[in-house]
Amino acid sequence: MEELKVLSDTYSAEKVEVHRLIRDRLEGAIRLQEQDLEKSRLVLHTYEALGEDFESLVKEYTQLRLAADNKRWALQELSKAHR
Repeated sequence: MEELKVLSDTYSAEKVEVHRLIRDRLEGAIRLQEQDLEKSRLVLHTYEALGEDFESLVKEYTQLRLAADNKRWALQELSKAHR
């Protein structure tokens, strides 16, 4: 009871309400971050479950995309040169 008395003497009702709003917003932000973290963990688990075969496919796909982008750029440059 004494603690509550000290707190009520220290903080006005307005300050308590502001602190409550701040706490609610911070707790909401924490919940969103926890949800985002859980989603990231699920995605990571999915990738880990796919194993090394998937990783090699991703590397191959990345190389193919880079090669295709380079060839597309070269074709655009050749088209410009022939104009």
